[in-house]
Amino acid sequence: MAILSDGEIRLRPVNLKDDMNSFLAWYGSPEVIHYSEGPNVKPYGKDVIERMFKVLSEIGEGFGFC
Repeated sequence: MAILSDGEIRLRPVNLKDDMNSFLAWYGSPEVIHYSEGPNVKPYGKDVIERMFKVLSEIGEGFGFC
């Protein structure tokens, strides 16, 4: 799929292999997890991120900012 853009924001399909380090930094941040998932949720590791994107890919297509 092509990159989607409105001139200011660009989205592209997720490539888990290439994007894993970015996802680990994002979802591994206690502050990000606190504000996105709520208090008392532990940061996500690689196994959780892989499962999450597997489920998401089964119901649709994942996009990331680029």
